[in-house]
Amino acid sequence: MSISIIMSVFNEYDFIDKSVNSILKQSYSDFEFLIIDDFSNDGTVEKLKTYQSTDTRIKLFLNNETKGLSKNLNFLIKKSKYEYLARADADDFYDFKRLELQKFFLDNNKEIEILGTNAYEIDGKSNVVGQINKSRFNQKINEIIHLQNPLIHSSVMMRKTKLFSEKYFFYNEKYERIQDYELWMRKFNKRNIFSLEEKLTHYRNKNQ
Repeated sequence: MSISIIMSVFNEYDFIDKSVNSILKQSYSDFEFLIIDDFSNDGTVEKLKTYQSTDTRIKLFLNNETKGLSKNLNFLIKKSKYEYLARADADDFYDFKRLELQKFFLDNNKEIEILGTNAYEIDGKSNVVGQINKSRFNQKINEIIHLQNPLIHSSVMMRKTKLFSEKYFFYNEKYERIQDYELWMRKFNKRNIFSLEEKLTHYRNKNQ
């Protein structure tokens, strides 16, 4: 089973190279990489077109107006071909075994539908400034999910047919922020969310 990676981009000229390259160099290489640019005006699109021209796994879509993350992700989900959906953000980057380890876990744990990872927190210069340990919530998701987001959105791999349907409109497009948290709350069934202990995501905090 292959993987569909979905990424929405807006004005990430400074970070897009590190992010895209970390995906293209994954140890598990059987994937499609769906990217939508949300009407960037800083040169990001030109970089994305270059990547598309050199790697056939990339499918690039360009908005002619800014539509926002939720609408863009829903669009990419509908365009995706495969059962496993992996989120990626244009300002984060990933360990080269991220996809391999997440796919292996989902293949062997059928009850898990939403799988995240732990992360290194990085600043605007990609220096590690901290760690984010979401796996500590694995045994008490039922308690924690009503208090805080138990997952790092850009680290998640999900089962598409289990999570998304027209009835639920995929991500709720009324939410400009925390659309991931709203989705987890709506789809949570007390045993379908988990985070790997490995720090496979470098999560950028631009306020650092």
